[in-house]
Amino acid sequence: MGSREGTALAGWAGRFPRAAWVFASVGWGAVIFLLSAQTSEARGPAPFLVRVLWNGAHAPFFAVLGGLLVASLARRSDGRLLPDRASLLGAIVLAALYGLADEWHQSFVPGRNPSVLDAATDLFGAGFGSVVVAWGLGGRVGGRWGLWVAGVLAGGAAASATIGAI
Repeated sequence: MGSREGTALAGWAGRFPRAAWVFASVGWGAVIFLLSAQTSEARGPAPFLVRVLWNGAHAPFFAVLGGLLVASLARRSDGRLLPDRASLLGAIVLAALYGLADEWHQSFVPGRNPSVLDAATDLFGAGFGSVVVAWGLGGRVGGRWGLWVAGVLAGGAAASATIGAI
């Protein structure tokens, strides 16, 4: 299966300058930071399913961040965003590093603590969002394997969130 360069999404996304995608990425990172700064002292003990949902919330937030970072790093051609493997990998690495910094930040928030499993959920979520956006833009990371990888990453996020709740 060849590249799907020229998708409508790639054309729409390419209308925005790189700075807009960078600004959106930084803004979304600020949202994550503000949410992780919320204390959890008043919550008290929670049922298992609620803990899974709390831990699992990391994945969609970091999926959005990963997708925005792919758009920020993607190469441009004829007004279209065309992500390649370098922009995909760069987005995942940047989001994962932000996830680690977020966990470190939580160590200073009353009632919160850093968690390796939360960082893993961040990584899986960022990978999922990055792969899905890169695939949707039709860059050179698409094809069936891209969707397979996205499915594996989604499963990893679910598994790490569940294990983290135990």
